[in-house]
Parts: sequence; C-alpha cells; structure tokens
Amino acid sequence: MITEIQEKDKPELNPPQHLITEVVSCNLCGANQHTRLFTEEYNLQGSQAVLGINRCDQCKLVYVSPRLNQASTSLVYRYDAEHTISHNYCWEGSSSNSRFAPLISRLEKTARPGRLLDVGCGGGHFLQAAAKTGIWQVEGLEPSAEAAEQARQFTNCKIKACFLEEADFPENHFSVISMLGVLEHLHNPTGILRQVHHLLEENGTLAVYVPNYSYLRLKDTGLLSRMRFGKSSHLCPQEHLFQYTQTTLINLLEESGFEVLRSDVGRPFVHGSRWKRTFKESAFLSVNLLKHLTGIHLGGLEVIARKSE
Repeated sequence: MITEIQEKDKPELNPPQHLITEVVSCNLCGANQHTRLFTEEYNLQGSQAVLGINRCDQCKLVYVSPRLNQASTSLVYRYDAEHTISHNYCWEGSSSNSRFAPLISRLEKTARPGRLLDVGCGGGHFLQAAAKTGIWQVEGLEPSAEAAEQARQFTNCKIKACFLEEADFPENHFSVISMLGVLEHLHNPTGILRQVHHLLEENGTLAVYVPNYSYLRLKDTGLLSRMRFGKSSHLCPQEHLFQYTQTTLINLLEESGFEVLRSDVGRPFVHGSRWKRTFKESAFLSVNLLKHLTGIHLGGLEVIARKSE
C-alpha cells in the first residue's frame, strides 16, 4: 500500500532507470503454456513497457508476463503513486473500522489469542480495528516508509518498514497473519505464503483479501472497458501481477500449506463521491446475496485459512 507523494517531492526518473520487463512461468503450477487474454502498455516518464495478461492453460491462474521486474515495480510506487490502485482505495478512500468489522468478527470466532501481524498494513486501519478487540498483540509490516510512519502515529503499534523476507521474525511466532490487498501485488505469492506458513504457530490463522477477477473481467475488460477507458482492458498490470478467482486463490493457499476454513464476500474499499460509495455498498449487498443463494462469488475474495502440517 502506498502513501501520497507530493508533486514537488518527486525527483525526475533517472535516464538509466528504464522500465525492465521479465518473462515468468505460472507461479501456482509452474507451467509455461498460457493463453494471452490482454496486452496493456504502461508508460512512466518516457519509458514504456508492454505487459501481457495471461491465463495458465493448466491451473487457470491469471498472471502478468511479460511483467515489470522487482526494481521497475518499485519505480511505479515511488514515481507514480497517485495513479496506483493502492493510493485510490487505501489513501483517498475509506478504511474505517466498519470496513473490517465482519472480518474481525470471523477472526474472533476462528483464531486464537496471541500475536497478530498485518502484512502490508498501509496506514494501519485494520491494525487499529484488531487492537481494539484486546484479543491480540498487534504489529504491522509495511515496505513504504511514509505509510509505516503514518501507521505508527495512527495506531501507536510496532510497525516494521520493510518487506516480509527482510523482517527476520522467528518461526511459529504469530497466531494470526493478515494480508489484505497484498497477494495480487507480489512477484512470488507462493514463496511469501510459504514464509507466512513458517511464521504462524501450529494451527495459526491466515486472513486474505484480494480483488475477484470474476468481477473485474466484467467491469474492466471487454465492452465496458472500451466505453470507460477506450481500451480492451484496464487491469493495471504494472501493479496487479496476479488476478484471482475463488478457485485459483483457494488452490494457491492449499498448495502453500493452508486449509481453507471459509470464503466470504469482503466489504469493498470505497472511495470517490457519495454516489460511488452508495453504489459500492449496494453492489456489496447484492453480490453477498447472490453468493448466499447460488454459490456464485463475484465480490471481493476474503478467505480465512488455517496452517496445516
């Protein structure tokens, strides 16, 4: 999650720092055979990258390849932060305690007391909601130094400003780890989830939220995308390196050593005008009812899983 960078504070992109792409295999099953769904171009201060959005022919995971490598992805968040999805939904938008109340309630019934780590905690809104329960000793992890400082001031909690692989936590240390709006941004989600598995205590709980590609392909591709954005897709592959459905997310968690306990419709991160907020809340109620009546899941994917041996 990214904090806001004022225009005057943004240095110009150094000419040697061109955007660099890499070609990768499917992160879930390792297959190289895929079907190209869409191609999008991304431009950053005169440097251009052509990014491919593909569906794995074997496991059906949707992933980006060619994609920006780790260094070039960092440039996106450093020099183009105000145009990222993270900025729109987590900084201009509403992340009040009410947004997280249903998830907190489910965790209270599922997870044991102890330590809770929020990976990618942003400004600390979920941490604050979890801390108010008094059940967990909470701390956060946030690679953006600006966001980490904001989270410290907002929550008065311990926040590490680094990536998970740099944090040096001991194994079996946490009873709960949350990753809300994180897995779609990672270059190696299976590797990070296996590290999370090591950090959780026996039967520890993992809470995950990601956007649902079953919904996004209706809203941000095809005719609606052409009408709204003038192009066949608007999936932001410069930052969303993976698109998950309920099936591929559950498969990813199970392959990484987790037993899925429940999959719910996550409340949306709302931002923009009052009309847009009202529309999103109404849509949430509709897709929640649809899932309850038919099992069809078109809303945000909010999953609670348990560490299995």
